[in-house]
Amino acid sequence: MVRPIRMRLYCLGRAYCAQAFSVRSEQPMESASRVGDSHSETVSQPIQGRERTSPGPAASALPRAPTDRPSLGPASQWRQFRSSRPQLLHLVAFFAAYVLGCGFANVLAIVPGITVSIWPPGGVFMATLILTSPYSWPWWIVSGCLAEMFAQLVWFHSPIPAGFLIFVGNALCASVGAMLVSSAIGRPIRLETLQQVLAFVILGAGVAPLASATVGSATLAWFGVKSQTFASVWPLFWIGDATGILLVAPLVLVLVRSWRGGSNPSVERWTEAAVLCLIFLGVAALSLSARFFPSPYIILPFLLWASARFEFRGAAVALTLLTLITMALTISGDSQFIGDAGSQRQQQVMLQLFLVISAFSALVVAAISRQHQLALATARQSELRLQRLIDAVPALIWSATPDGTPSYLNKWATDTTGLALTDLVAANGRRSLTDIHPDDRTATDEALKRAFEAGTTFAGRYRQRRANGPHRWVESRAAPMRDEAGTILQWYGVSVDVKSALLDGALTLSIAHPLERLANEAIKGMIAAVASEGAKASYTKIVPFEMYTRENL
Repeated sequence: MVRPIRMRLYCLGRAYCAQAFSVRSEQPMESASRVGDSHSETVSQPIQGRERTSPGPAASALPRAPTDRPSLGPASQWRQFRSSRPQLLHLVAFFAAYVLGCGFANVLAIVPGITVSIWPPGGVFMATLILTSPYSWPWWIVSGCLAEMFAQLVWFHSPIPAGFLIFVGNALCASVGAMLVSSAIGRPIRLETLQQVLAFVILGAGVAPLASATVGSATLAWFGVKSQTFASVWPLFWIGDATGILLVAPLVLVLVRSWRGGSNPSVERWTEAAVLCLIFLGVAALSLSARFFPSPYIILPFLLWASARFEFRGAAVALTLLTLITMALTISGDSQFIGDAGSQRQQQVMLQLFLVISAFSALVVAAISRQHQLALATARQSELRLQRLIDAVPALIWSATPDGTPSYLNKWATDTTGLALTDLVAANGRRSLTDIHPDDRTATDEALKRAFEAGTTFAGRYRQRRANGPHRWVESRAAPMRDEAGTILQWYGVSVDVKSALLDGALTLSIAHPLERLANEAIKGMIAAVASEGAKASYTKIVPFEMYTRENL
């Protein structure tokens, strides 16, 4: 008798092991798996780069563990590099923008014997690397190198090795800046908060240009380009690269974001933008000219206006217009930053500082404005969710002003009583209590008056109107919400319907306790939710519900 049982158990065990291995052969497994008894065992261990598998029924069907996947070889990396190649049109656009930026820098190089000035290609380069995948960076670096060599031959006339070394510094600046900003802010980079703008300004426009300024100044001094020394060139080189990044990178980010799609402004917004643009152009031309206003900083209020009203887009467009006007006046010789040969270096520094201060101020104000708009949108969403929650609560929720005038009814209250908020306010602006049974109205009004005058919690029972039937008994609770000084800001209350079963003395502890918690916690929850949106709230301890009996009803 024992042997057949053993044989049956043995067959069942074999069948279970076979089924388990057939299922696990179709699903990912870990490197070590034991199923059934010792006769069905599989253990995988990597030894000296090889995988040793002990004999098992399904050893050949086991998939490789995720940790055992081989790393990408040179061929795979080359295929990934080729697949990340940007479109030719984008590379050509980047080349053209880089070359035009170099021409702009050459125009603003107004210091005699100094070949460096504001460097817009740095902003184009860094913004491009920020927006693209790191696998595509070599393509942009090659395109930038060709643009740099072209500009060196056309405008700067530096030796080819010197031009190449200067580009190495520029590429190092853009790469380091893109990596630092991306690691600090994360992708995608939107510059929508003050923290993000400060990270971009400090890391992208402050730290990253240290590399390009050091490499570029050393190169100019080493090759003796126009007898420039490292100490005399480095400050202008660093400020010029930082200015170019602050001025151009935001514009590139805005253009790419607009190209990828965004919100369409209304006609009113377009009208305001056009009027502001005309005012800005006029004031900028007058303030930057040497013949009218004594200071160029008169343009700042209008620059901040554009940043506050149109956020990041307004700041980028306004800074671009300001830069173009500055360039036009500098070329014509009518700029406030044009001086004699002895003071031209100081004027160059003042020009760079003016543009840096303008760009920094505009970006900070745009970030604060955007952050404020996001906070308002979040508050509106929270208010909408709270409104939907209150309307869905199966209780009559209401609020009143500090003097007791009704100010809000949830949807459940209006549907249940058939009354609107205006029906509860008398002609003299006071509460009318038309929803309460005439026999209970006087006592309830006196109780409410005492509570509102003393600022204490209201608790009462009365019969309340129903839209589709007779009056029903309700238990009502209300508590004040106060500010930090103790002043009552609002009253919040909840009324719970006491069903007809309660009139027969059928209320038990299992019904009374949930009812008590419903009213008490509803008031506390409403006050806490409203307080989280604004002023700090405090409330008097709510009087707990009493146990209902036929006698006290």
